[in-house]
Amino acid sequence: MTTLGASLSGNSTINTSPWDLNWPRFFSGTKCTINGNAVAASGYVTSAQLSIAGTTVNQYTDTGTHKTSLSIADTFDSTHFANNALVTYKMTVQDSGGNSYYLTGQGPTLNKGYGVVNTDGDFNPGIAAAVLGNMINYAQSPSAGDSKATINSNLPNYTAFYIATHGNSTGFGDGSIVGGQSPLPYYQQHFIAYQATSPDIGVTNDITVKAANPNLPPYNLVDIDACNSAGNGAAASTGATSFGINSSDRALLGWNAEEYTSNYAWVARVWNNLALGMTLKDAVNAATSKGRPSGPDANNHPVPINGVILGDSATKLHGVYGGAGLAWHLP
Repeated sequence: MTTLGASLSGNSTINTSPWDLNWPRFFSGTKCTINGNAVAASGYVTSAQLSIAGTTVNQYTDTGTHKTSLSIADTFDSTHFANNALVTYKMTVQDSGGNSYYLTGQGPTLNKGYGVVNTDGDFNPGIAAAVLGNMINYAQSPSAGDSKATINSNLPNYTAFYIATHGNSTGFGDGSIVGGQSPLPYYQQHFIAYQATSPDIGVTNDITVKAANPNLPPYNLVDIDACNSAGNGAAASTGATSFGINSSDRALLGWNAEEYTSNYAWVARVWNNLALGMTLKDAVNAATSKGRPSGPDANNHPVPINGVILGDSATKLHGVYGGAGLAWHLP
C-alpha cells in the first residue's frame, strides 16, 4: 500500500537514461512508448486510464480480479504531433477505498527531415523537396548542392534523411559531385564514406556525435538514392550500420546495383505511399507494382532493378509502428 497511486514513464526509440524518464528528453519515431503503473492506496484498483494529449489511449476496469497494482501502456507515433510539440500524458487511478489520483508527464517531439539533391544536371532538381513534402509534421530542410562539410555537419541533427546523388557501396557523393572517374583529391573533397577512412571522418563519426548527445534522437528512415548505396550485388553495404540502423523501426533504403537517375518517379511513389501510413516494405512493393525502377546492365542496356531495404522493413514514416495505416497509437 502506498500514498502514491500512480507512476509514469515515457521513452522514445532510444534509451534516454540517465535522464528522468518521467520527463523524457524527446519523443521521436513511430514507436514511442508510455508506461503507466497503478497502485491502490486502499483496497484494490477499480479503474485506471492512460491518456496522451487528452485522448484516452488505454484503460483498465476491474472485473472481479481485484488487483492491487497493474500496468497499462501505449505505443504512439510522434509524427501525429507537430515537430517540437509538447506532448502531455496522464495516468488516472481509482481504488475501492474511494481514492482517486493522477500523475502527468510531458516531453517534446523531434521530427526533422533533411533532403539533398545533386546539382550536376543528372538529377530532378525538385526530388528532395518532393520527398520531404511527404514528411507531415516534420521540420523540413530540403536543399540542393550541399557540400560534404555541410552534410557532415547536418547529419547528427535529423531523424529522416534523403539524398539523390552519385555513389557506390562504400558511401555517397555530396550535392555537387560529378559522376564518373575523378582525381583522388576531388573525390575526397566530395565523397562521404560510410566508414571513417582517413582523411574522411565518415558517416560513422556523425552518428557517434548524434548518439553521444541525449538531445538528438536516432534516425528512423534513411534513403540514399545513389548507385550501389545498399550494396554491390549480394554484398550489403555498411550504410545501415553507419547510420545507426540497428533496431526495430529503423531502416535504410537504397540500391544494390547501378541505377538510372530517372528513377525519381519510383522514389516519389515510395514516399507518397509512406505518407499514407504504409510500412517501408509495402510502400516499395506498391511503388514497384506501378513500374519497376531500372539500371544499366554490363552492356549498358536498361534492365529492371529493385530497391533494397536494410534494417527493419516494417519501419514506418507515419502511423504507429505495428498499427494499420495512419492510426497513431496502439495499446
